[in-house]
Amino acid sequence: MRHLAWTLLFLLLSCAWGQELPQPPIGQVQERLRALGFEVGDADDVLDPRIIKALEGFQRTRRLAVTGELDTATLRALGLAAGLPQAEVEREPSLLPASSPWRPVLEYLRFYDSQPARVALHVTSRFRSDMPPADWVNHLITNPDTRRPRLAWQIDKVETGNATATVYVRSQIRVDGVQQPQLEEFSVVRSPDARWLIDAWHSYDISD
Repeated sequence: MRHLAWTLLFLLLSCAWGQELPQPPIGQVQERLRALGFEVGDADDVLDPRIIKALEGFQRTRRLAVTGELDTATLRALGLAAGLPQAEVEREPSLLPASSPWRPVLEYLRFYDSQPARVALHVTSRFRSDMPPADWVNHLITNPDTRRPRLAWQIDKVETGNATATVYVRSQIRVDGVQQPQLEEFSVVRSPDARWLIDAWHSYDISD
């Protein structure tokens, strides 16, 4: 009898573990990814290549398996897993804008070359050399030589203090047609409204 009871318990647990979470409407996924700053196109409830690419980017930032699929771990990270209490979703720090020091750096890396206006929200006045945001963005657009396009990058490590942090990024840039590795160091500060903002930037050639 005891053996039968353990067998039944094992079967029940196996079924529970193997059960997939219900898939939310694609529109919800699009809205959540868009709120986190990912490009997903119009909300048409279609899992197209743009959404898959956005999912892959989101999975990388959360250190999940990069599948481009709405698996259980991804749904939970997005706060869209069925049965997850709403209060728990709202408390999840990673779903809040600029709640982590690496988040403004991520926005900077993603949009600096293509959409600098989006970067202006994530940097301090000191970083802009005290220029108004519109003037700073116009300066970047009209002076392309000030930008060094990144061919690839990854956030290496984050050192965090009470109100300051340093985010280290390893990247590949092209200079005079030659690809070079560099280490970028972003100094990040916490603003009075609890947002993390980039305050300074330095880069180092690590090709040797």
